[in-house]
Amino acid sequence: MPTLFDGLEIFAFLRGWPAAYLLALTAGLLFVIRDWRGAVLVLSLQYLLVGLVFVVVLVPRLAFVKVIVGLFICLIFYFTGRQVNWGRLPSDLSEAEAASLRQDRQVRLGSIPLSLGTPLRLAIATVVILIAWWLARQSTLQLPVVPEHFNGAIFALVALGLLNVSLTAEPLT
Repeated sequence: MPTLFDGLEIFAFLRGWPAAYLLALTAGLLFVIRDWRGAVLVLSLQYLLVGLVFVVVLVPRLAFVKVIVGLFICLIFYFTGRQVNWGRLPSDLSEAEAASLRQDRQVRLGSIPLSLGTPLRLAIATVVILIAWWLARQSTLQLPVVPEHFNGAIFALVALGLLNVSLTAEPLT
C-alpha cells in the first residue's frame, strides 16, 4: 500500500515555485468565480496546493493534516451549497425583491461607477498577484527562515484574501 511519502514523490515536480504560482492562480480564480460550485472545486484544489507548499517547511504528516482539514471544510461548503440551492434566488420572491437582490455591487473610480463583472475582477486579480509577487521578492519583506516561494505564496494569499473581503457586500456574514 502506498504511503504519504510515495504520494509526495508523485507530485514532487509541483513543489516550490510551481505550487506557489498555482496557489496564486487558484486564489485569483476564487476572486473571479461567482458561482459556489466552481469556487468549492477551486478551493479544494487550493488546499491540496497549500499542502505541497507547506511540506517544504513542515513535517509532511502535519502538512497532510492541513490538507485533510481543508478538504473536510470544502465538503461542508458543498453540502451547505446544496442546501441553499447554490445561492440561486427562491422562486417565491416578487419581482421587486428579486431585482434588489440581483444588483451587482459597484465600485467608484472617481466619479465613474464600475460594475465588478468578470473582466474587471480578472484584471484586478492579475494586478494584485503581480504586486504580491513583487513585494515577496523584496529582501526587506522576506521571512528569514522560509524559502522565497513560500513568501510569494503568503503574499499572494493574503493580498487576494484581503481584496476578496474588501469587495464583498457583507464581509462579516
